[in-house]
Amino acid sequence: MISKGRPSGRTSVIIDYRASGHDWPRRKKADTDTEDELGDWLHAQRFKHGRGTLSPEKVAALDAAVPGWLVGRKRRGTSGTRSRNAPD
Repeated sequence: MISKGRPSGRTSVIIDYRASGHDWPRRKKADTDTEDELGDWLHAQRFKHGRGTLSPEKVAALDAAVPGWLVGRKRRGTSGTRSRNAPD
């Protein structure tokens, strides 16, 4: 029986993965099979979202269960600051 208070499937695994201190799972150059599988799955969800094919219910569930899922890890070499040429 699935608990209504806790997501199931891969969403639940990502929650546990992040809660154990890991950064977002990588799609490439993963350290473990688990990270590789989660990275592939998360990439697919982001891809579907970008194409508009991920259901609003799934987006809402991911937003609630795994905040930041759409952004993921910061790319190397980015400081998180705005570009000098960005409009104010």
